[in-house]
Amino acid sequence: PVYEIFKVGEDVHKKPGLDLFADFGLRLNFIPHWNNAEGGADLDTSRCFMGLERFAEWCASLPSNTTTLGLDEHTGLVIDFQKSVCQVSGVSSVSIVRECNPEIYATGSDFPLEELGDFTIPDPLDSGIPNNVWKMVQEADPPDEDDTPPTEVLSLLEARQQARADKNWAESDRLRDEIASQGWQVQDTPEGQKLVKA
Repeated sequence: PVYEIFKVGEDVHKKPGLDLFADFGLRLNFIPHWNNAEGGADLDTSRCFMGLERFAEWCASLPSNTTTLGLDEHTGLVIDFQKSVCQVSGVSSVSIVRECNPEIYATGSDFPLEELGDFTIPDPLDSGIPNNVWKMVQEADPPDEDDTPPTEVLSLLEARQQARADKNWAESDRLRDEIASQGWQVQDTPEGQKLVKA
């Protein structure tokens, strides 16, 4: 209930979700925009705009058998039930939170599926998942792994960082535009520059 809590100011609360992983025996909460920093120094907008304080309150209200997955912006998680592995892709990291204690996995890393909890592979006939959906999942193409910026873009990013340190804003803007022409966007965050594939 992001908009109710963040924009309307309601008390922290839960709402029923889709429970997409119930057939696998997993109780998962996914929180996008985990590392959001749009609020700057004045307002904590991390944890999908709830902020750390309100997230801790929400987290404490969850049942103990629940796992929360915090997905940093422009970051994804591929869950491979056949190989029993999870793979982090994109530009940042994924946080696994149990009992409000996060464990962080950076992009490019793998971790065992068991980290999400005890799971079972359901029989499609028993799960209510249509056979055509199972077939589509089993025949899906593997994810595109090429999210690594080329060397030239990384060099431009370093030059931009130096231009910003020198307070040469015109050069910084020129380099940002040149990076954009190569198919990448630069995000300035409190933690530094981040590259995002356009």
